[in-house]
This record gives sequence, structure tokens and C-alpha cells, in this order.
Amino acid sequence: MERAYKMFVKWTGMANLLGGGVLVALSRAPLIKMVASGPGFWVLAGFLSFSGAVLVWASSDPLERAPVIFWEGVLRLWAALSFTLMPDWPLAKVVVLGDGSIGSIYILGLLLVMRVSLKTAICGQASSPAK
Repeated sequence: MERAYKMFVKWTGMANLLGGGVLVALSRAPLIKMVASGPGFWVLAGFLSFSGAVLVWASSDPLERAPVIFWEGVLRLWAALSFTLMPDWPLAKVVVLGDGSIGSIYILGLLLVMRVSLKTAICGQASSPAK
């Protein structure tokens, strides 16, 4: 089960990386250029790429990097909650269900599958200094 959790974190991170890359590629299309000219577009593309890279990194050792995965889960739950306020937007339900599910799996997986305490998930553990 732990291996499946690691793979889930890794592949959702790779999907974020791909999403950021797709946004950058789409920004070159003439029709999208109007939307992609704003700074919010580039913030979103950069955020997706960065969070994807960090999740791929964290998936290699989720016990040591638990706070990264935990806070990414909180971020996804916050995104899902935010999109409930935009019910008229066509993709709002997809974001709510997708990000809400992924965020829940990140957090519950850390606590139940990886058996990380809530304190460790939020703050991490203090490492002992190298001797």
C-alpha cells in the first residue's frame, strides 16, 4: 500500500508538471495568446510546474518530506473549496472533484497509509545535527 501511495504522489506530480508545460505550449497559440498575456496565466503555469517537481521529489521519501505532501494536499482542498464559489464556470465541478479527491488522498495517505503523525505531517521532524 505504501508503494501505491508513493506512486500516486509521483504520478500526480508528473501530471502537474505536464499541465504547466501544456499551459506554456498553449500560450504560443494565437487564440490563447489573449488569455495568456496576463500575469495570472504565467503564475498558474509556474505554480503547476513547481508543485509538480516538488511532489515528484517528495514521493521518493514521503516520510522525510511529509510536510511537502501534506501542504500540497491542503492547497488542493483549498482550490476545491474555492471553485465551489464558481458554480457557473464549466470546469468547476471537475476541479472540485479532482483536486478535492487528490488533496484528501495526500493527507489521509500520509496519516493512515504512511502512519505519519499529524504534527510530523504539518511541521516535519527536527533532524539531529550531523556529527
